[in-house]
Amino acid sequence: NVDLTPILAYDLGRAVGHLLDGSGRSVVVGQDTRRSGDMLVAALTAGLTAVGADVLQLGVVTTPCLAFVAASGEHAAGIMVSASHNPADDNGLKVISGGRKVDDEVEEQLERLIFQAEALPGRRNAELGRLLHDASGLEQYRAHLLDAAGEALAGLLIGLDCANGSASAIAPELFGRMGAEVTAINAAPDGANINLDAGSTHPQPLAELVV
Repeated sequence: NVDLTPILAYDLGRAVGHLLDGSGRSVVVGQDTRRSGDMLVAALTAGLTAVGADVLQLGVVTTPCLAFVAASGEHAAGIMVSASHNPADDNGLKVISGGRKVDDEVEEQLERLIFQAEALPGRRNAELGRLLHDASGLEQYRAHLLDAAGEALAGLLIGLDCANGSASAIAPELFGRMGAEVTAINAAPDGANINLDAGSTHPQPLAELVV
């Protein structure tokens, strides 16, 4: 809400929606557990729908999950609201196309459109984008992981540090379904404790758990 403001998120939404140029396909939006995620997703959704793009909000998901869902033929792009392993006060907006981060050329196009976002044409009521609700992509992602893992985790004792991030919502239960005996730590996000003395920058608690 300082460098990355709702206005910037709104303008990015308009830019992404304008770049799609009425393709008729939706944009998938996901977020991590930071409290600012709700605010930024709301702004992105407003910007996208204002220029006619439908929006499928996934809620709290991991970035690979967002990429998996966005890569299906039904969707034109995805936007992930996350600052990965950074502190809770940071946030970021990652635009994904075809299951991967957009290339430099598309990033430059989006940057130019953001600077002229107010000049981009809006849509009247009948042409506005709509907010979609469909949980099938999340279930397909879970099924994809279960199929990929097979029996690889069966019987393993696994210590899992979720860093109070998006994996908190899926990883402990999913690893258990894969046959592992799971002990999870830092799996109770509250919007402000993501990566707090946890995760990839603070591996000591997980190391102690494994020992």
